[in-house]
Amino acid sequence: MVMESFVAIALATAVVGQTSNVTYQSTISTGLAYPARLAPTPGGGTYVTDPPMKLFAEYDAAGVLVGTHAIAEGAIGIAVHTDGRIFISRNDGTIGVYSAAFAFLYKVDPAPLTLTGPNDLAFSSASNELYTVDSGSNRVLVFVESAPATWTLARSWGMEGPGLGQFESPQAIAIDPVLDRVVVTDVDNFRVQVFNTTGIFFFKFGYRIMYLPATEVAWFARSEGLAVDACGNYYVADALMGTVRAFSSAGKELNTLHTPSVGYGTGAGQLRVPCDIMINSGKLYVADTNNGEVQVYGVTCTGASATAATGPSEPQETDGRAAKEQWKRVVDRSDGSAPVRAGVPQMPDNPAEIVAVMNAGEFREDLDFNRDRVINVDDLEIAVTRFGAGTVEDFLNDVPQVASQVATHDALVPPHITDIANRCGRCHSMDGAPGGMLTALGQENLCQSCHSAGKIAGSASIGAGSLENSHPWDEAADAGVSNGPLTGAQRNAACTGPGTPWECCTGAGTGTCVNSDLLLHLDSGKIRCGTCHDPHENRPVGACVSGVCEAGPFNGSVCKNNSECAPKVKFMREEIYHGEDHMASQGGTPTNYARKRMTVMDPTLCGECHMDIAAEWSTIGHADTQADPWSHYDWSMGNNWLCTGPGTPYAYCTGDGAGTAASASAAVCTGAGTPLACCTGNGTGTCTLPQAMCTGAGVPEPCCSGPGAGSCSDRATCRQCHSGNGFIDYSRDYPDGTVVNSTHRGSLRVIDCLVCHATHGESQDGKLLRIYDTVRLPTGQVFSGVGAGATCMACHNGRTGPPVQNTTPSLSTPHYLLGGVMLEGVNGVTFGYTLQSSNHTTNPAIDCTTCHMAPGPTSGPEVGKVGGHSFRLKDHESGFENAANACGGCHTGLTTVNRPAGGDYDGDGAVEGVQDEVSGLLASVLAQLQAKGAIQLSGHPYWDLNAVLVADRILVKNAIWNWEFVDNSGDLGVKNTGYAVGLLQVSYIKLTEPTPPPAWSPRYTAP
Repeated sequence: MVMESFVAIALATAVVGQTSNVTYQSTISTGLAYPARLAPTPGGGTYVTDPPMKLFAEYDAAGVLVGTHAIAEGAIGIAVHTDGRIFISRNDGTIGVYSAAFAFLYKVDPAPLTLTGPNDLAFSSASNELYTVDSGSNRVLVFVESAPATWTLARSWGMEGPGLGQFESPQAIAIDPVLDRVVVTDVDNFRVQVFNTTGIFFFKFGYRIMYLPATEVAWFARSEGLAVDACGNYYVADALMGTVRAFSSAGKELNTLHTPSVGYGTGAGQLRVPCDIMINSGKLYVADTNNGEVQVYGVTCTGASATAATGPSEPQETDGRAAKEQWKRVVDRSDGSAPVRAGVPQMPDNPAEIVAVMNAGEFREDLDFNRDRVINVDDLEIAVTRFGAGTVEDFLNDVPQVASQVATHDALVPPHITDIANRCGRCHSMDGAPGGMLTALGQENLCQSCHSAGKIAGSASIGAGSLENSHPWDEAADAGVSNGPLTGAQRNAACTGPGTPWECCTGAGTGTCVNSDLLLHLDSGKIRCGTCHDPHENRPVGACVSGVCEAGPFNGSVCKNNSECAPKVKFMREEIYHGEDHMASQGGTPTNYARKRMTVMDPTLCGECHMDIAAEWSTIGHADTQADPWSHYDWSMGNNWLCTGPGTPYAYCTGDGAGTAASASAAVCTGAGTPLACCTGNGTGTCTLPQAMCTGAGVPEPCCSGPGAGSCSDRATCRQCHSGNGFIDYSRDYPDGTVVNSTHRGSLRVIDCLVCHATHGESQDGKLLRIYDTVRLPTGQVFSGVGAGATCMACHNGRTGPPVQNTTPSLSTPHYLLGGVMLEGVNGVTFGYTLQSSNHTTNPAIDCTTCHMAPGPTSGPEVGKVGGHSFRLKDHESGFENAANACGGCHTGLTTVNRPAGGDYDGDGAVEGVQDEVSGLLASVLAQLQAKGAIQLSGHPYWDLNAVLVADRILVKNAIWNWEFVDNSGDLGVKNTGYAVGLLQVSYIKLTEPTPPPAWSPRYTAP
């Protein structure tokens, strides 16, 4: 229902009830990440939804956590029926109903309408009707229990628009029990609207800016939460300003000085991006979303007697409206800029207003900024300059905006600039607390007031980190050079030779040194949201046409779908995904199609400020797009099902490679070549995942061609480390290893900066690492207190435990580069012996990064090739070892990682370096394995045991496991000398029994 004019009806209106000062009492934080919506429990406690974590938490009346309850579809809004049933609006666009014991019962039926973004929920205490705002469709819906366990739509009202009764992204709803009104926050119209329970519009209150005689206040910048007290006073939480304001039932702010009841901050009782309010038993609860808490206050009101009034009518004229009427009195700006009218100290919300007046041939004095009595392009230029968004030509050429049209410039496209009034003013000239939008914290609030918890204000959630969410805002920026910011002379220096100076020039040395785009958006040298993100630049999206990208940054590259032709992250000042095409290979044989490698290359987004780190990283295998870990399989292929048994290799199509997959979920070979992934015949069958069986024409066949004996595997344990995106998915499944928020991204992304480090929602104490301090291995073992080494151990762990004890010729071996489990001294076969781990294992001050990321040299040709993010202890080209920095803290004067051994471990009669001793043991054990009939192979399955006596096979398998365990660690005993030596020594003993071992220095204790 849309009401364009006031409807005169009689109603009872309460005389304004006065609130006391809101008094902070306590904070609830246990079990919360991003609190969004609140509801009272039947027992006087509190329910809190946590959308990104897909759960809601329950607290008793004292604020003690009772428990958390998982909602697979995601929990947004919440309301509780008088009988204890719990109603939850969910990310899947439904409202689910749960029992008081939290068991799912059924869904609310919105027919004949469709819910597109159900948000806040509220029950009427008078009728038990359920009210919700559907943010996606800009309307209010009311449901009634038409039959037991059947909730149907009773009525609805609202549509998109700025008119009375219309909405732009309504977020919160509350029922006024005193006057039986429905109160709705109309966020992008910067107001609150009040209706009766049938949808008849009463009045609105609130403006984006409150103009006061001497200043202005961002008054309804982003009004998220809403509650009504016993006197009918309205409390409104503003996510941008971090405030709670109190208003009378007539929409008048109770504090005549317009001071909020609760203000912004990170201290006790202060707010940062508050998303909801609840009043229960004389207490006011605020979902303090980006502080990750619920703040609790005492609140009382003194009600006066009710009087009859004829209305409804708008509230009395506000200071803001009165000030706007002063425009006829012209004043000059003190800064020398174009004069404006008193009481209107800023530009219109949208420069397009000026264009509309120009096109209509009208005159408006409040838009005549240069006071020439004409509204023309000169006035438009002043407005556009003030906003800093787009150009004069953008607005002149941009037709009047309606929902079906697309803006003509990147600076004007949704979602940051939407086709509504106030589109520029949503950000520009809006003072995000504290201190304005041009301060780091002010801009943080500006961005997070939309990018908050789930779909409360925006679908792209940014979690609350421990500090300023989360990248250190005081991180020094080096302007892309290793020795500090560019001086004025450096900045303007011409490149005089090929690559000289390297900080600025490439190739033949053309160009000049300039500050990067990122560094132009620092706030006094500090990082802020706009440093990395460009809200005006929505990068072009290419399309996959006939297997080749057209347009976009990857134009001409081979592709399988549109997502491979566009950067995966938009609104970035630097394109953080760079692509490279080359033929992948498996077993040395090129596959029949090329794929795109995506990685953060040097220099890009992170390298703009962290150039030294980016340079170190670029020298190692993590950055090598053609390294075997990234090229071995197609990690982006559907659910990553691959042929692991007999049959033609794993690509979608066989033959000459001209076949392509139409999509990952319906892998139809549409080109030349015999289909492999699913079907025989002419390729008309389709795959249904995860079984990958053919359901169409053609002979059904599991995964592989040939005899069809291949099996389907999703390669989940592979892609978590062999794909950068797989690792991101894997990291989200912590701490218990269950899939929580994993989205199973595809692509062959290497391990780049943003794979290990998450710039949002991680603790700075954890160096922004996605996995920090606690790690769960694939074997189920959990290690805590390992600091930054947890990220390393998540992949460098051997992947599996000791071999299955059977006498078949088949065997398993630990995976490569298993330094994490070697350091911890676990998962080897001990044969009942007690092995000794070294100080590296038992010293709590040592983890993987202590040695591998020790500082490198500051001069010489090895700078950037060892230490730091190169993770190297040795430059294999020059032979230089970083032993002094990596090991010198414990091993004084050491110049090589092959430090002197503590004894003759291999029994050759000489005490050598640790690596020499371990090398001798590896050779001795290998000789004994060969003597038992084991044959070492050059590739998978690595060993042939057919010649080994059946009675010896278990022993041989265990000894091979230990040999591979030490060899695959890659360090020849440096990480954990005692454990590495002990595994080889006890393996040798068991292989040569009853012959006594040589006279060596043992690192074991016999059973």
